[in-house]
Amino acid sequence: MSNQFQSDVGAVFGAATGLWFFAQGFRRLKLKKLVEGTATSKVRSVAMGTVELFGSAREAASLPDPIFAKPCVYYRVLVEERRGSGKNARWETMFKQDSADQPFWLQDETGRILVLPSGAELYIEQDINQTLGGLPIFSRGAQDPVEEFARKAAGGWGTRRVQAWIIRPDEPVYVLGWACAASDPMTLREKAGRRMRELFLESVRRLKAEPARMKQLDLNGDGNVDAQEWDRGLEQCRRELEKDTSHSPETSKATDIIRKSPEGLLVLSDKPESKLVSHLLWAAFLKVAGGPILALACLAYLAQRCGLLDF
Repeated sequence: MSNQFQSDVGAVFGAATGLWFFAQGFRRLKLKKLVEGTATSKVRSVAMGTVELFGSAREAASLPDPIFAKPCVYYRVLVEERRGSGKNARWETMFKQDSADQPFWLQDETGRILVLPSGAELYIEQDINQTLGGLPIFSRGAQDPVEEFARKAAGGWGTRRVQAWIIRPDEPVYVLGWACAASDPMTLREKAGRRMRELFLESVRRLKAEPARMKQLDLNGDGNVDAQEWDRGLEQCRRELEKDTSHSPETSKATDIIRKSPEGLLVLSDKPESKLVSHLLWAAFLKVAGGPILALACLAYLAQRCGLLDF
């Protein structure tokens, strides 16, 4: 394949990319207008349909990120390998993974509600954007977890780029999506139920670790907690947990969920509305202005190659 032919193919691709950027720019403007025009609701007053919420992220179930194995509520990781050289250099995806099928809680001062991030359009800060060299570097220090992850996920020691987007518990989260009854209630209730069981077991462990509370369960004073007394203690833990999750300001709405709308709308961000609007405005400006410039430059090159223009 000649270099001239490659240049022609690149010009065609560039023109198509410029037009795509232009269309995406107008899409960002439309989304910006929607974000600005949707009032932020509180969890307690969520109504069915399109809704905008802002609060803190909470785990619905144990979810460690795949790189550092630390608790998170959402992650997306991408491992790419550099192929070719010079003008032919490109990044090819070797591995990608996310937790889009794992719901998490969005909590504000009035309550909390499940969010299913599947199909979400993400506007969150990139936690990792690291390029790794082709040869391993041996040292007495601890292995770089990003390098270790890339090696296990994609294998080999080629030049790799690891990118990751992670939302940790208690971090701010903005959601614009569709509030509805869970269309897959068994799956979601099972996940919520698993979390409740985890909380119950944690409550039982705390009970065992507190001698004063264990002594209170020993009603006959014989120094031992028999089966009947232990059952009474478990029932007390259950009632306390139900009280915490049903009558506190953190009341959960296990039958409702925020998810992708029938029209495909679901925005997930770690920015408040004002910063998200500013981000969308700049992204729209760059694409609307830059897209036509790229497309026209590529078309001018192709026209010159075809003899339609004479420079």
